[in-house]
Amino acid sequence: MSRAVQGAACAAAVVAAVTLLIYPLQDLDPGVSSGVLYVLGVLLVATYWGLWLGLATSAASAVARHHRRRRDPGAGRGSAAYLNRAASCG
Repeated sequence: MSRAVQGAACAAAVVAAVTLLIYPLQDLDPGVSSGVLYVLGVLLVATYWGLWLGLATSAASAVARHHRRRRDPGAGRGSAAYLNRAASCG
């Protein structure tokens, strides 16, 4: 397997692993700090495989994070939506 294919597989695995790690914790995380985990994965890939694969991993991470946050109706609407959601949970 070529180095580029190995890098692409690692990038996909990193994005999938972070997404699967964050998914069960989404009720505890207001959504702001979850991006840090994606950044760590991007840094790992960019350090080992280079800039272009790091940029591709960054774009894939942004799409995954946006898709995950898009399903949350209160996402991206500021602290008022977060406080209303927290108050309704008890």
